[in-house]
Amino acid sequence: MSERGQRALTLLDQIETPVLDGMIALAKANAERQGYFARTILFAYVSIPFSIGALVAQLAPLATQQALLAYAPSWGGALAGVGTAVVVRLILDGQARQFLAILEMARIERGAPA
Repeated sequence: MSERGQRALTLLDQIETPVLDGMIALAKANAERQGYFARTILFAYVSIPFSIGALVAQLAPLATQQALLAYAPSWGGALAGVGTAVVVRLILDGQARQFLAILEMARIERGAPA
């Protein structure tokens, strides 16, 4: 285990079991919420726009090509912004799950099931 993980477990040893159980319940709720937000962002920022773009490109390929070329810098900035939002949301989801895992490991080390 990493030094940070070991330090976290040392700090969690000082917390009473009922309090740790409450923290685990809150961390589970937070991890579910973060996962829901991550899936929503992926769907709203990636799936829907690309589906609409593909539909428009099929219906009017020349107009789509002209729009893409005319507004290339704007499209690049928009894609960078969307990509950043998706990556940040996935990082937050991962952090929530990692925090939950540390809490559950502390609970298991106490000899009780998580």
